[in-house]
Amino acid sequence: MKYLVIFLLLFSGFTYSSECTKWEYANLGYTTSSNGLEPEHEKFGYFVLWSNPKGLSTWQNNKLMMSGVTDKSMKEFFKINSHDYISILNALGNRGWESYSYDLYRRTEHEKNHSWQFKRCKV
Repeated sequence: MKYLVIFLLLFSGFTYSSECTKWEYANLGYTTSSNGLEPEHEKFGYFVLWSNPKGLSTWQNNKLMMSGVTDKSMKEFFKINSHDYISILNALGNRGWESYSYDLYRRTEHEKNHSWQFKRCKV
């Protein structure tokens, strides 16, 4: 029984990998920053970068800054109600993108950079 379970686990992983013969890749960058003031005066901003095989687009505080993919605001492009990265990740998952890598780093005390790498089967 033990060997059957191991075989089934290995076989199921193998068949999943072989279902797709071509992949496409993308990157989502999400940076949040604050002015570093006391909580009652603190203001936050965010910068989003989306890069896929069609091109690169960037938004700052929902406003399109540079585009090779769309002419829409971030909320319109991703079809989300909120500007948080969880909403964007859910929208990308609904489009077939799956994340295979994530990085988080800080450039300064008041800036946080998130970066996800995605892939999806190219049809």
